[in-house]
Amino acid sequence: MKVMVWFYGGAFQIGPSSYFDGTALAGMNDVIVVVPNYRVNTFGFISMEDGTGCNGNLGLLDQLAALKWVRENIGSFGGDKDNVTIFGESAGGISVNMHMMSPLSQGYFHKAVSFSGTAVVPRAFIKDQTRAYKKFLEILDVKEILPKKILEKLQSFSTQQIYDANLELQLVHGYTWYPTVDGNFLVDTPATLLSDGRFLKMPYMLGCNNSEGGWVMNSAISNYLSGLTEKEYKFYASIFLKWYNRSIDSKKALPILLKQYNKGSNLKDKMYYSKGVAGVMADATFVTSIIHVADKHAEFGASTYFYHMTHQPRHSHHDDYGPKEGRKPSYVGADHVDDVFFNWGLPFLPDSINDGFHFSQDEADLSRLMMTYITNFAKTGNPNVGDPHEFEWPAYNSRSRPHLVLDIPLSKGIDFGVENYNLYTKVLPNL
Repeated sequence: MKVMVWFYGGAFQIGPSSYFDGTALAGMNDVIVVVPNYRVNTFGFISMEDGTGCNGNLGLLDQLAALKWVRENIGSFGGDKDNVTIFGESAGGISVNMHMMSPLSQGYFHKAVSFSGTAVVPRAFIKDQTRAYKKFLEILDVKEILPKKILEKLQSFSTQQIYDANLELQLVHGYTWYPTVDGNFLVDTPATLLSDGRFLKMPYMLGCNNSEGGWVMNSAISNYLSGLTEKEYKFYASIFLKWYNRSIDSKKALPILLKQYNKGSNLKDKMYYSKGVAGVMADATFVTSIIHVADKHAEFGASTYFYHMTHQPRHSHHDDYGPKEGRKPSYVGADHVDDVFFNWGLPFLPDSINDGFHFSQDEADLSRLMMTYITNFAKTGNPNVGDPHEFEWPAYNSRSRPHLVLDIPLSKGIDFGVENYNLYTKVLPNL
């Protein structure tokens, strides 16, 4: 049987494998699903100075160790070690794309799928973590000078002490550990590796949802759900814009973006400024970089398939399918992570989501179709070849950007994101 290895999301800070039940995906589609754990936050991505043997990317190396284990052992479970697909969402999708760029990962997988994340997503990679490292040592009052002595001292702390220091590093000082150039797993920045074509030219499926910044990614922002003010919009949107491109003049760009994300709305809408933040967060953080990677991958002649999920899950919006506590604003369509529910067959796993949440029959049909596309791709490298379905997924190219629209019913689209992509890549940088 063909093998699918999942890397979970969680911003490289959280995310155990126990969240994912592969029963439906594997059992309904004749594949083997492997869900390994990998280290996150300080434990997975601390980057120390030379001489410690800890130069970062330990979480990515954990994922690689899992792929090596699959290579050596999956045959005992009836799996085909020569037909392995890696797939993941958000930080997991970013991880997938980074494995495509790593010389260490070559030969351990044969196809790749990134949901809502690629290696060039802003704030998913930090080239130099020296300041974070020094502040971390300061928090723990580490006085040692020699690299090996520093490592020994850090290893003497309890897990809880390291965890607490990491929280202070993030919440008080604003530093977070992410993948970095370690000269081993990543030999250069993802942006450079992508531009130079130094990545595996293999079948690649990727895409995003139409409300990536709608709720999940912004719900922790104070007042977001009750309606932000203009001042709050400028504060948060400028942060996301700076992450994307520091050279953009936010004073000139933010009014343009606010109008772009509020077509059909007016200032009387209490969510007017929240919608602006949601749009900037989605495009600056996820969508623009995902399109960029898809374009590059296709331009280098590799088989590419792009999706755009627009279906609004009923359990987040309707009384018959979910409790009011789980309601999202009406303008939120397919939120960040919503596609995972369907790709993993949650409509067929009644115990896999919170009590009170339900899927309609047509949502179950959509889930079955999405699983068919993904597992066909895992088996053959083409979502249209394998188990039968009635709607062909068009191959992607960077000229017209054809893609599959995941909604009820399914449809095909062209020129994906062209207006906003041009806005972020051509208009705003030249204001």
